[in-house]
Amino acid sequence: MAIFKLRPYQVEGIEACMHVMTSNRKKSIVVAPTGAGKSHYISETVKRLKDIPIVILQPSKELLKQNYSKYVKAGGKASIYCASLKTKTIKKEDYTEIDGQLKKCREISRITYATIGSIKKDINKLIKLGVKHVIVDEVHLQSKVGSQMRDFLKKLKATNVLGLTATPIYLQGGMSGSRLVMINRTFATIFPSISHVTQIKELVENKFWTPFIYKIIKTDESELKLNTSGSDYTEYSQKLYYKSNNLKEQIVEEVKMLKAQGRKRILIFVPSIEEANNLYGLIPNSAVVHSKLSTQERDLMIDEFTNGDIPVAINVNVLATGYDNPEIDAIITSRPTSSIALFYQQIGRGCRLHPDKKDCIITDFSGNTDRFGRVEDLTFEEIPYYGWGMWNGNGQLLSDYPIMTEVKPTKDSLIQSIKDEEELKRRIEEDRNKPQEPKLKDYVRHLGKDGTPLFTFGKYNGKTVAQVQKENEGYLTWIVEQYKKGEWNFYGVKGTILKNGIQKALRLPSLDPTEPTKPRLPF
Repeated sequence: MAIFKLRPYQVEGIEACMHVMTSNRKKSIVVAPTGAGKSHYISETVKRLKDIPIVILQPSKELLKQNYSKYVKAGGKASIYCASLKTKTIKKEDYTEIDGQLKKCREISRITYATIGSIKKDINKLIKLGVKHVIVDEVHLQSKVGSQMRDFLKKLKATNVLGLTATPIYLQGGMSGSRLVMINRTFATIFPSISHVTQIKELVENKFWTPFIYKIIKTDESELKLNTSGSDYTEYSQKLYYKSNNLKEQIVEEVKMLKAQGRKRILIFVPSIEEANNLYGLIPNSAVVHSKLSTQERDLMIDEFTNGDIPVAINVNVLATGYDNPEIDAIITSRPTSSIALFYQQIGRGCRLHPDKKDCIITDFSGNTDRFGRVEDLTFEEIPYYGWGMWNGNGQLLSDYPIMTEVKPTKDSLIQSIKDEEELKRRIEEDRNKPQEPKLKDYVRHLGKDGTPLFTFGKYNGKTVAQVQKENEGYLTWIVEQYKKGEWNFYGVKGTILKNGIQKALRLPSLDPTEPTKPRLPF
């Protein structure tokens, strides 16, 4: 049995997991950064629950195999239910090999590590066993509306569901462009609450994360186009971006340079299989990993890279989530994205500690670091008056807001704008039945019935800020962007009231450098 001493943040995280699993009918998320050891959260939790039957849902067979192995090495006993792990059949039973031992691929016990696609077909056995407790690993990949997991939990009548992830967000598209949405703030969410968060900066400060060295290569992004849903860049535009920036040749040269510097395990992310295969033919002693390979080919490539037989792996996002290889000391990314979760998962492969490495270099050909900032600076925090959000190192809101908008709300502007709303309502109500002060009276005269300013121009003439925000928030953010560039003006009293109304609706800091940094009442 392996002996492992829990880190302080792991102790807190596991206590939070236990609270979710032992409370009366609770479904909640525990957030732990990449490299924090979520496998330990799972193994310690199921050990402490003693006789309670539990299913642990994994998003892929690779992650299942990895986490099951860690659990067994820590002294746990569990079964596997994952048909795609099959490597041989003996007496009509499917088996896989893990750590030199043959394990049945379709077995249910008190502790069952499973993939949803396989286990859902045998849900009656789980019901008969009395399974009411479920742990969902990488919950951001498995819990969207319409997912197999949601239907599975409903049929199972699960009472306690623990979601684990480093990124408790979904990427959603819409008229206003793509945005990251906190899982607990989405419509019809399974998980209405977040029970605990370990911040990345805590791991960095305590030297539980490998230091990152960012090497940002400036590129021309004019070829990038969002897809029709606005959720990410089209595959075609990514290919054009890759080709127009001559990234194939640049990546080949970068690999040579990294090897000359002594980097021993280099992981490369490219936009498509075509680019992956091209690089595979140009980079000696490399592996290629993508969805078109056979299971046997893919497993062989991954094993050879993991074991160090091959020092370079080129992949199309297969090795982004959950792949555990502490020896990775260089990452090259050439896949632009509007999803910070994807970017975080990609470069997070290099954060794990290893005795033979002192840092991990991130060569960014994608523009993602400029787009989102350093991942070490990201936080998930609950802000008074607002709730949970994702924030960058400048205190700007990254979730529940159009990703491509440069002007974003801050923690201070969110809190202040909500306080301002409450104060405005109080003053209007206070003065409703008595003479109003001139500025208040003038302000109220320019409001619609919903209490927000009216547009007096353009396609939304006669509609209120609240109505426009509901129909097309992107129009409001576009106006803000144009105003900040000096290409838009708000004239007169009406214009000032409208500007303040848009600023309040979007919960932004002051749009004018000469004004206070926090939002103000419009009079």
